[in-house]
Amino acid sequence: MTKIIATIGPSSESPEILGYFAKNNVEFARLNTSHNSLAWHQKIGSMARQNGLKLLLDIPGPKVRLGELTNDISFKKDELFVLEVFDQSREYPYSINYHNEQVFVLPVRYNFFKDAKKNHKILFDDGKMIANVIETNSDTIILKNQHFGCLKSNKSLNFPETDVKIDFLTEKDKNILDHLVPTLKPEVIAISFLKNFAEFEQFIDFLGLIKKENKLTGYKPKICVKVEQQEIFESSNIQKIAEKSDMLMVARGDLALETQPLHLAAPFLQEYIKKVANHYKKDLIVATQMFESMIDTNVPNRSEISDLYRAVIIDKADYVMLSGESATGKYPKQVVDIMSDMAKNNKKYQKNFEPAPNKKLLGIF
Repeated sequence: MTKIIATIGPSSESPEILGYFAKNNVEFARLNTSHNSLAWHQKIGSMARQNGLKLLLDIPGPKVRLGELTNDISFKKDELFVLEVFDQSREYPYSINYHNEQVFVLPVRYNFFKDAKKNHKILFDDGKMIANVIETNSDTIILKNQHFGCLKSNKSLNFPETDVKIDFLTEKDKNILDHLVPTLKPEVIAISFLKNFAEFEQFIDFLGLIKKENKLTGYKPKICVKVEQQEIFESSNIQKIAEKSDMLMVARGDLALETQPLHLAAPFLQEYIKKVANHYKKDLIVATQMFESMIDTNVPNRSEISDLYRAVIIDKADYVMLSGESATGKYPKQVVDIMSDMAKNNKKYQKNFEPAPNKKLLGIF
């Protein structure tokens, strides 16, 4: 039976909600370490385990994000703006004069400017805003917005046309693993933005070092690879990685933005990843925007129900994962109820709609 992974956040960080999850088909509490402090993850991870949940520790990987903004900022179509590496001495956004025009400057966490080329697209906030590269230098990059958009602190950047060269295992990742693996001993560790098998081996080596330094004999977490980069499909990388890992996650948010054609490649790659997972007998997780509308409403839309149907009935996924729906949404219990209902009762529902022998289904077939 398909089980649920629920990301924990402000909407679910209580013993009451965590206990409800555990009783309603949620197996793992996901700790998304892209957000919150190490102390928060330590506290909530311990609380989740005390209330019957296993832990999935999701490390952020080399994800490029905006820095802190003092206020949200909106951009008009064709408006120019500048990115620079975050400077702690400044408050963002601030404005500068660029070719006799006042433009806003925003901070980013990594200097990727040398990798970007003129006319390359950069996607912000899961593709909700798209800008074209106008000019780059060693310190800044100038962009032109394609259409109206609004940006907030820490929103993601994606580079479908740019090979951004950032070390796979960041210092933030290492710090997270150093602090949380020995104390929480998560049952699963999820790796983000993996491109090739060499990076997978780099992670395994670093995890082995942590286990040795902390004398974690007998502790062997499952390794979940989040499939979300174009490069992982090249040179047999995904086959090599699948053979050595324990789980494959169809991380559709970034997968849809890092592969071509934008958005459209994701469902085809989901089918491919499923076949790879089945071939190597690895657990399959379908993730991202499963019930996105239930962040704000108490019922899912019909396309989301169909998406869940595909994951559970057609793909036979071992897990479906909730992100914002359970972390920040208004209805964490209701979203788990509906997912659990599909997982537990799908065979009964299928039987209800199958024609009896030699009988027409609803009189139309």
